Amino acid sequence: MKVFFIVIALSLSLIGSELLKVHRKLVPMILLQVKDIAKKKNKIIKILIVANTNELLIAQELKELIPKKIKYFDIKTSILEESNINELWVLNYDAIYAFSLSKKTYDMINQISLKDKIVTFSNSNIGLKSGMLVFIDKKKKINIYMNFKTMKQLKIPFNSKFLSIVKFVNE
Repeated sequence: MKVFFIVIALSLSLIGSELLKVHRKLVPMILLQVKDIAKKKNKIIKILIVANTNELLIAQELKELIPKKIKYFDIKTSILEESNINELWVLNYDAIYAFSLSKKTYDMINQISLKDKIVTFSNSNIGLKSGMLVFIDKKKKINIYMNFKTMKQLKIPFNSKFLSIVKFVNE
């Protein structure tokens, strides 16, 4: 019985790790599809990862997996623990990647995102339903989902070719 639980735990960690590898490639690529980011003069993309205490190790793994460069841009990634979420108001970033968070934290991220026109990513469907803009899923194939309501509110100019491959969710 004990071996059974170990096998399940290892397989779940491999699935999570595989999904992180997909996210590490697609998150920067999706950010380059935002016209305002693609035309930045300083050529630095800042990604803030927000995670609760239980997911800090996974957040650290994602931070290390995200490349330091993509095309002509440097990528700077940092982590913010959910307990320090009030710092979000003073930090400077181009995108927020959210792990499993409380409803209050999702609401705060959504407020800031709407105010500053920031692209938000979620590592779960729950985050997408809570107002995060993009969720990348991998089952048999990779799917990119966008929250249509959030996209309409943000009015972020994405590349039209990119939008043609996205699946929209009305949440």
